[in-house]
Amino acid sequence: MLRAAVLIASLALAFVPSRSAGTRPAAKVWVVATTLGPGVDFVNLQSAVDASASGDAVLVKPGAYLSFTIDGKGISVVADGAVALSNGPVKVQNVPATESALVAGILAEGFSLVDDAGKVFLEDCDTFPQTGIQVSGCAAATLVRCTGHATFKASNSRVHAFECQFFGGPLNNAFGGLIQLGSFLVASHCTFTGAMGAPASCVSFPFPCICSPGGPGGVGLVIIDNSRVYQVESSAMGGPGGSPVTPCCANPGGSCSGGTFGQNMWGSWTTLAPSARTLLASPIAREGSVWKLQLVAAPSELLFLFHSDSQDPTFLPAWAGTYVPTLPWGVTAIANAPNPQGIVEFDIPIPDLVPVMQGIVVYAQFVAADPSLNGPNYLSTPRAVLLLDASIP
Repeated sequence: MLRAAVLIASLALAFVPSRSAGTRPAAKVWVVATTLGPGVDFVNLQSAVDASASGDAVLVKPGAYLSFTIDGKGISVVADGAVALSNGPVKVQNVPATESALVAGILAEGFSLVDDAGKVFLEDCDTFPQTGIQVSGCAAATLVRCTGHATFKASNSRVHAFECQFFGGPLNNAFGGLIQLGSFLVASHCTFTGAMGAPASCVSFPFPCICSPGGPGGVGLVIIDNSRVYQVESSAMGGPGGSPVTPCCANPGGSCSGGTFGQNMWGSWTTLAPSARTLLASPIAREGSVWKLQLVAAPSELLFLFHSDSQDPTFLPAWAGTYVPTLPWGVTAIANAPNPQGIVEFDIPIPDLVPVMQGIVVYAQFVAADPSLNGPNYLSTPRAVLLLDASIP
């Protein structure tokens, strides 16, 4: 792998927006930790969210907290280490059309995005077993490297998912994914897996021996109600059947059979060209440090980094995916992917933010192009980074 030397100071300066260039008003960063101390504003996460104004960021230090709700404003909640929440799902609701919300690095009892006219970006968010991610009535939800353990449900929404894993859960959540009520989904490098069927059962008292076979596995992905799904190197797989019971009742050789595998899919999706371009990046960078990125592309491709301080996911079928950073944007030619595996690592130096700015979120995404510039273009996974003033602990 090559650590690109072409990312010089000019790139660093171009990467961080300035207020004179039309950036939104400077955001305040609220710090949450499990105990009060220097630089810590709250020990209760919901209190920090309530204190935040639109455009602010909540930086959550490692630990266990109660869940929270973002209601009617666009703010960012970013984990600075391992953060686990209890007491229900994280809720992001009623984000205004002109605003954006970000939740990153959180493990929770599910995520619920409801009636968001604005943009919502979930990154590196996971759920506990038997809880999942639901999106309802949302204009533009983006999920990046998220995992859900009960049916992923999209209802009357536009969703763009990158490198996500969705598993069916118990009872009415056995589907890996349920796309309904005219929803629109672009799934790039995602998997949808149905839940395991109910196990077989064997009852001998007070009745004669009664054997109930195992139930079928859940369907991998269900697409109904004129919903549209486009996929890029994604898969849907039915869950395994329920386990058998052996022996059954008084018959040592008898058994109750297991269930059958679930169907892979109900409905159909549209397949786009393969586009295995993955961007890995640290979620936080501070003044005077670097933002670390790793890109996996095809060898010899030309790489262009697009970045903006806001998001506006736009489906580009000719580019096999969704483009996320808002226009106008910054764009920088980086380097050719150097090795046979197409892997390049590089650091973006973070210069000083303007004095009144404690932090700002930047959305970034690569476009990989054929060296001739006449071939197809491919989009990488998008990432969000919270850039922080050096004074923020």
